[in-house]
Amino acid sequence: DAKKYINYLYSLQIIKKYKGKYYYCEDAESNIKIHYAYWKGAIALALTVISIACIFVSFGLISQSKKKVYNNEVSFSIDNTWNEYKNKDDNTNGEETWKYYKYMTANDVLTGNEEHSYPETITVSYGDNSFGENMKLNDLRELFESYFYEYMGFKNYQVEILTTDNGYETLEIILGYEDAMVFNYYLLNGDKIAFISASTASDDENLYDSLEEYTREVVNSFKWNK
Repeated sequence: DAKKYINYLYSLQIIKKYKGKYYYCEDAESNIKIHYAYWKGAIALALTVISIACIFVSFGLISQSKKKVYNNEVSFSIDNTWNEYKNKDDNTNGEETWKYYKYMTANDVLTGNEEHSYPETITVSYGDNSFGENMKLNDLRELFESYFYEYMGFKNYQVEILTTDNGYETLEIILGYEDAMVFNYYLLNGDKIAFISASTASDDENLYDSLEEYTREVVNSFKWNK
């Protein structure tokens, strides 16, 4: 219930996300009164949309929003809005790599807005675990934290250990720059490793949230087939 209530406050912008952290906005407290005034209409509209969607589904008129990518060894899913970039040199040294890109704000690209002149990217690759089978994620986490803080003197980063929907322990590394954000995920599976990375050359916080969500979906769907 607590998670649902937090999401509820987040939808009203009473709780806001900024640079990976959440903050309480007192100025937006009145939004809850506005919300109550329209809840009946919102529910009625939602029920109508659901009913129409069910009709479309029954006739097979709604296409899949995600595409499944797979070979004999691994599989994952990615949103259909991402375009694949193919390079014959990507699959070398026993590794398989897929690259995807998209412009989050197409109108800005068409108008020549420099802020969005570069696409957001997601890269998926896998291969042998070069860190060694005995390497634990906590060891890898300490290695990266030491590198970022002590060697690079870099402070705007976040390193966490997660478990994907398919049960793989994963190291998440988020790197924040002045006008860019990078999301890196290392998935370990014995003597195998997968690396999923996403980046955006923009200082738009909304793009960061969207890109993180898209990437998390890929990470959670990734699976070794054998």
